[in-house]
Amino acid sequence: FGVVVDISAEMLAAARPHDNLAYLRTDGRKLRAFRDNAFDLALAVDSFPFLVASGVDGVHVGAAARVLAPGGALVVMNYSYRGDAEADRIAFATGCAAHGLVPIRLGHQPFALWDGAVFAARRAA
Repeated sequence: FGVVVDISAEMLAAARPHDNLAYLRTDGRKLRAFRDNAFDLALAVDSFPFLVASGVDGVHVGAAARVLAPGGALVVMNYSYRGDAEADRIAFATGCAAHGLVPIRLGHQPFALWDGAVFAARRAA
């Protein structure tokens, strides 16, 4: 079972329904509705650039860390759009350290058809 969250009602409406998924419109602050250790994966695709621009990226790393089960992973695709890969690596690693996550990818670009950078961390088991 999984939960898809998005701030955009249009994006949620465009998502293909799946029996094993629940859909929740939220700006991300409603992660407090989920219990601690509830998820094995928190995946954020192109949402963190807006959090970084708003100065709340660390808050959201902390929220993800709280809901991740031991051994769970936070995967962020594109940390920011500021064009400073080193600043992104430092910010992500700092946010992870503050919330008990261990970085395992810091700006890796594995995609052939997309220039997205992957930032990933794991919660200690």
